Amino acid sequence: MFPRRHPFAFLLAVVSLTSQCVSAQSSILEVLRANKNPLVSTAGSFNLTELVDTILPKFPAVTSILQDPSPKVFIAPSNTAISQFLSVSGNFLTESILRYHIIPATQNVDGAIKAQPAQRAFFTTSNDAIIGISTPVSGSAAGSLYSVISGLTSQSSIQGSLPTSLVGTVLISDTVFLPPQPFAQVFNKSTAVGLWADSIPKDFISGVAATPKNSVIFAVTNDGMTKAATALAQLPSYIRDAVWYHHAALDFATSPFVTTAPPLNTAVMYKSPKFNSFVTINISATQTWTVRGENATYPAATVTRQDAFLTAEGGVVHFVDNVIMPNFAKIPSPSPSPITTRPDGSLPTLPTLPSIGIPTPTPSAAGPRWQTPLPLDTLSVSMLACLLTALVFALLP
Repeated sequence: MFPRRHPFAFLLAVVSLTSQCVSAQSSILEVLRANKNPLVSTAGSFNLTELVDTILPKFPAVTSILQDPSPKVFIAPSNTAISQFLSVSGNFLTESILRYHIIPATQNVDGAIKAQPAQRAFFTTSNDAIIGISTPVSGSAAGSLYSVISGLTSQSSIQGSLPTSLVGTVLISDTVFLPPQPFAQVFNKSTAVGLWADSIPKDFISGVAATPKNSVIFAVTNDGMTKAATALAQLPSYIRDAVWYHHAALDFATSPFVTTAPPLNTAVMYKSPKFNSFVTINISATQTWTVRGENATYPAATVTRQDAFLTAEGGVVHFVDNVIMPNFAKIPSPSPSPITTRPDGSLPTLPTLPSIGIPTPTPSAAGPRWQTPLPLDTLSVSMLACLLTALVFALLP
């Protein structure tokens, strides 16, 4: 007679075997090695062999971090992602780039995203840079789990994940992500917004775009600059410079616009950082953002969440397809430069006037004396002779 078995014996055995496998994988690196073969998800098939067998052995510092048993999140680029990145970058892949894909376990990535599903959640990576992760945005690949905003000029997708274990989570990416770069460096290298970068005032970069955190910058594409070229050329230079200050919303942390697409069918307003005028952002049901200044004469600009990236200063840059025009009447005209004084309060020395040939008297004990005698011309001599002659005749008897 066969021994009586527990009705759930097989299920318990599977659970026991699974727990043993998970416990055997004591680090993210071991999870990767055990699952480097093609991973099939709703978004497609992904292979991690290039990352595990070729890339990671070249970077022992990164391997050491992934081998550490403390929980963490690792965004693992697939074979396709690595191949595309190396072909574009000229085989340029650094330790800093790989560390940008590691998020320490002190941050609850999955919980932060699920707590605010319509928003971006920002996390600090193992190389102290910022990366943003959200639920999929419009334009994401089918089956995407998350969207990622980084130092790239467009958002990319998390398209799969390995089974979560006690040592953390591995997310499969279709892109190799770049850490954010300083604002000025990004636009010195950029070609998509090169015309805009050449037009903005220098203090826009040093004093507006590169300083504040939680800022939003609207960079105009080259096509947008071409469309607005005629209108910009007709503006006085002081208004043309003022236009660019309506492409920045500073300290926008209290608004959902920085961390997310705002709720659909709503409008968000921000004030120019330098002028008393506003810009309105309207969000449609299709997540298309329409950005318009107070000048209704000019067409609005549009932007989609797919075109966005982070700067090292903590700002979010979006590409727009037109120039945002303000109310020109609110732009003060430049006033004449006032006379400036010295640090001690005295007026500056006036320039010396050129000499007109009048001799300068010099003081002496006997009274004023001319440095040079007055010139005597022919007429003066004739008049003196006449006076002497008249005097002689007057004295004769």
